[in-house]
Amino acid sequence: MTELSKAERAQRNADYFRKVFGSEDLKSVRNSVEEAMSGVESVGPADGGRHPLESLDVLGADPTGSALTMQDFDRLEAIIFAVGRPAYIIDNGSFAADGPWAALATGVARQKIEAAIPSVGRVEVPRDFRPYAGTGFVVGENLLMTNRHVARIFCSGIGTKMLKFDPGQIAGIDFLRELPLAGKPDPVFLEISDIVMIHPYWDMALLKTKQPLPDKHPPLKLSTTSPQDLASRTVVVIGYPAKDPRNNEKVQESIFGGRYKIKRLMPGEHGGAVNYHGQDVMAHDTSTLGGASGSPVLDVESGEIVGLHFAGEYMMSNYAVPTIHMAEDSRIVDAGVNFSGTRPPQAAFYQPLWEKVDRNEIVDLDLSEAANADEGSPPPAVDPLLPRFSFESLSNTDFDWTAALSTALASHIVYFDEPVIKEACDSWGLEQCHFVSHDDTECFVAGDGSLAIVAFRGTEKKIADWLTDLNSIGTTQSYGRVHRGFWGAFQGVAQKLEEKISDLGSPTLVLTGHSLGGALSVIAAAEWIEKYNVQSVYTFGQPAVGRGHFPDFMRENFDHRFFRFVNDDDIVPKVPPFYRHTGQLFHFGPGNDLQHRTESLFGEETPTMSQEQFDQLRIELLRRRMETENGTPGTQEGWFPSFQRPQPRTLHRKNGRKRRVSSMSLTDEDLDRFEEQFLWYVEAQPATGDPLQGTAIRIRIKGPNDPSPVNYLLTCTRRLWL
Repeated sequence: MTELSKAERAQRNADYFRKVFGSEDLKSVRNSVEEAMSGVESVGPADGGRHPLESLDVLGADPTGSALTMQDFDRLEAIIFAVGRPAYIIDNGSFAADGPWAALATGVARQKIEAAIPSVGRVEVPRDFRPYAGTGFVVGENLLMTNRHVARIFCSGIGTKMLKFDPGQIAGIDFLRELPLAGKPDPVFLEISDIVMIHPYWDMALLKTKQPLPDKHPPLKLSTTSPQDLASRTVVVIGYPAKDPRNNEKVQESIFGGRYKIKRLMPGEHGGAVNYHGQDVMAHDTSTLGGASGSPVLDVESGEIVGLHFAGEYMMSNYAVPTIHMAEDSRIVDAGVNFSGTRPPQAAFYQPLWEKVDRNEIVDLDLSEAANADEGSPPPAVDPLLPRFSFESLSNTDFDWTAALSTALASHIVYFDEPVIKEACDSWGLEQCHFVSHDDTECFVAGDGSLAIVAFRGTEKKIADWLTDLNSIGTTQSYGRVHRGFWGAFQGVAQKLEEKISDLGSPTLVLTGHSLGGALSVIAAAEWIEKYNVQSVYTFGQPAVGRGHFPDFMRENFDHRFFRFVNDDDIVPKVPPFYRHTGQLFHFGPGNDLQHRTESLFGEETPTMSQEQFDQLRIELLRRRMETENGTPGTQEGWFPSFQRPQPRTLHRKNGRKRRVSSMSLTDEDLDRFEEQFLWYVEAQPATGDPLQGTAIRIRIKGPNDPSPVNYLLTCTRRLWL
C-alpha cells in the first residue's frame, strides 16, 4: 500500500464511514458506530490515546483531519473494519457473528452460508516459497475455480492448450484449513492433476483434482444475475486472508487478531458494477487481504456465487469478476462450470479472443498482473528453511552454526520485495522490521530493543555485468583504505538505517549480507565501531573490501566475531585485485567439503586476482556482453553466484599434440580447475561449423589432485582439443 498523506487518509476515512454506516452526516454516523461498538469487543486505545469516537468527532468538525494523528487514523480504520467489516473465524464449518452482522448467524442466511463453506479451500503449493497460493472453490465435477494470478504461481500457459505445471511444482486444495485446535482433523491435501483453463481476459483459472471430490464438497452455483441488480445487497467472502505488509499493520491486527491463513467469513456489501483497469467488474467492501485471491463472493439472499474476488485497494474497494460475464463465455460453460441459468453467449467478444489464443498469438491481457498488486496472493515465505531461523542464536558471541544459518536466511530474503521481507520477519517473531532503500542499495534492520539483525542485499545486476563494471578505486577512511564503490553504497543508506536503529533503541547488532551485501556489512562494522555494539558479522560470497591497514583494523576489532563463507569456486571473493580478505573463512569445496581457516591467526589469506588477471577477465566479459546483446538472457546474481552460459572456445594442449575429443558446456570455474590440473591454456575463439554441436556426450575427467573421476552429461557448445 502506498503511504497516504493525512489529508488523503481523512478523506478516505470520512467516505468509508459514510458508506459502511449508511449516512452522509458524520454526527449520525457517530451514533451508529457507538451503538455497533457496544455489541463487540472494545477497539478503544490501549495506550491512553484519543478514543476512536473522539477522533470521529474531530473528523466531523474538520474534514481535513489536521488535528488527528496517524495513530488516530489507525483507530478509526480499526472501527470501520472490526465493527463495520469484520472477518469471522470459521470453525468446524460454522461461525459466530455479532454486532451489525448478528443476523448472518440465524435462519436461512446461516443455512446458505454454511452450505457453501465446505466447498471453499486453500490452494496449496508445497514446493513453492509461498505458504500457499490463494483460495479456490468447487464449481463443477472435480472442478475448481481460482484466479489466474494464483494458478500462475505453479503453472504456465494461457487458454486451454499447452498448459503445464512449472518444473518441480505440484498443487492441491485443502478444505480443512480452519483454526487449528486439539482434536480437529488434520489438513487433507487433494492434489490438482490438470490445468483446465487459464482465461485470457478474466483473472480466472479452472483446475481439476486428481481424485473425485467427496460429496461433502459439492459444486457451488454461480449466479447469472447482473451486478447492477445486486448493488447494495449483503455479500460474504469465504477465503484465507494472510497478513499483508502492504496494508496497515495495526488495522490488520484489530481485524484478524494475529490469526492469519485460516478460513474466514468476511461480510460486506455488493458495490454494483464498476470499471477497473478497463474491465467491467463488480465491487464489494469486505475485509480481504492477500491470500483471499480466488475467493467466492456469495450473495446471502440467493446463496449463489456472484463474483470471483481478485483484487483490492485499501480503504477504497475490492473487486471481483462477475459470474454473469463468465456465463457468457461458451468455453467456460463447456468446461462444466455450474451456473444457475444460461446467458446468451457473447461470441462477438470472446470468439476472436479464443481464436487468437488457439493460434498461439500473444494476447493483450487487459487485466494485468500489476493490477492485482494491491492485494494478490499471500506474500511468499522465502524458503523451506524459513522456520529454522533462530533469533536467539544471534545472541551468541562465538561462532554458531544456527546463527550462520539464520544470517544466511536473512541475507537471502533481503533480495525479495519489502512485503516478503516483513512477512518473513513477522514469522520469525521479530518485533519490528524496517526496510531501507537508496538507489540500488537495499537493506533491512529487524529485532527488538536489545538485539537486531541488519542484512544488506547484493547487486541485482547480472553478475558478469557487475564484474565488468567493477573497478579497484579506493578511498581512505580512519580505519584504512576501502573500496570507494562499496563505501559509497553504504553511505547512501547509512543515515536512514541509523534512524531506524535508533527507533529500535540502538540495540546490539548482528551484520550480514551476500556478495556486495557482505561487503557492505563489513563497511558497516568498521563505520559503527564506536557508534554501536556490533556483536558479529556473517558474510556469504563477499568480495574483498580493503587494503593497507584496513585488514589489521578488522583483525584487532573483529578477529573472533567476523565469519566469512565462500562456496566452491565462486569468483566474487576473488575480486577486486590487490584487496585483502580478513575474518574466519569457511570454505565449501566440491562435494561440500568444509575447510575452516582463521586467516587473521594463521597469517594466510584467500588471494584475490592480480590486476592482469582481472583486466583479462573484464575484457572477456565485455566480449561476451557484446556477443549476447542480441537478446540472449543473462544470469542475475543469485545465492552463490557462478558464471553461466559459457561461450564457445578452442582448447589446445601445450605439447602441441591435437586430437578432437568432444564438444561440451562447462562453467568458467570448471575450466579454471581443468586448466590448472591439465596444464591447458585458453584461446578465446568462436567454435563454428562443429559437427558435434548440440550433441549430448557423457565424459569422465580425472585430474592429478582428484580422488575420483568427475562425471558430466553435457550438451556440446565448446570444441575441445587434447
